[in-house]
Amino acid sequence: MRMAYCPFRYFDWEDAAGVDVAGLADRFLERFATIADDGHGTDPEYGAWYQEMLRLTSPDSLPIVYADWPLPEDHITTVGRAEVTIPLPPAPPLGNAAS
Repeated sequence: MRMAYCPFRYFDWEDAAGVDVAGLADRFLERFATIADDGHGTDPEYGAWYQEMLRLTSPDSLPIVYADWPLPEDHITTVGRAEVTIPLPPAPPLGNAAS
C-alpha cells in the first residue's frame, strides 16, 4: 500500500516533495548505501535489548529518545502511566553486522 501525497521536502532533498514513504526509503538506500549496508545482518545483543525495552514499557509506556528538553544521558526514560527507566542500547558492532 502506498501512502498519500506529501508536499514536504524531507531532509531538504530537492526531489522529496510529494514522495511517499516507500519512495523516501528508496532514496535513502541509494544515497546512503554504506549506512544501509552496515545495517544488514543480525545483532543478537541489540535484539535482546529491544525485547527487554518492549517488556519494560508494556502495556502503556513509550520511550523518549529525542525531545526539546534535557533528557538523561545514562538511560532512556518514558512517558505513560508509569515512568520506566530503560538501560541504553548496546553499542552497534563495528563494520558490517554479523550475518
